[in-house]
Amino acid sequence: CIGDLPPEVAAQQENLLKDKVAVAVKQYFGRDFKRIGHASRVARYAEQIAKAEKANLAVVLVAAYLLDVDHAGPKAQSTDSETDGAGHGVAVARAILDRVHARGELADAVCDLITHLNENGADASLELRVVRDSVMLAGLEEQKRDGLLNDDGLKKAIAACCTDACHKQADGLMAG
Repeated sequence: CIGDLPPEVAAQQENLLKDKVAVAVKQYFGRDFKRIGHASRVARYAEQIAKAEKANLAVVLVAAYLLDVDHAGPKAQSTDSETDGAGHGVAVARAILDRVHARGELADAVCDLITHLNENGADASLELRVVRDSVMLAGLEEQKRDGLLNDDGLKKAIAACCTDACHKQADGLMAG
């Protein structure tokens, strides 16, 4: 090893990785355009919030694309007890990360985030809070689009935001 990569080159590699993961997730979901759209919405919010909150953009974006792989796809019907539920999602995420040659520490951080996504706790990392907010905002956008969101539901969701950037995004949803 001849040392670390210059920051510009490392950033380019992380951008390329995000694009590779996005393509791999789209391939995994196949023709399930609803899941592809949802993953894209979560990633869009994740990128906006991560930049505003100065979170690790690579971890947040990759996790945003991968967090729903346990809900759809060719292996979602597995009957193996070790691969059911969240464990299956992490296993699929890890396989995708391996396929796109993600660095070990980045892959570990993404899988750890996915593992802890549904756990409540005050000690959540900034990246975890960003992804949680992104999932919530994408869900709110979908509910609003489908006419299923009322003002009370939106106000409760805004109160549940974990980041300042989420509050701003949710206020935008409320206004638009």
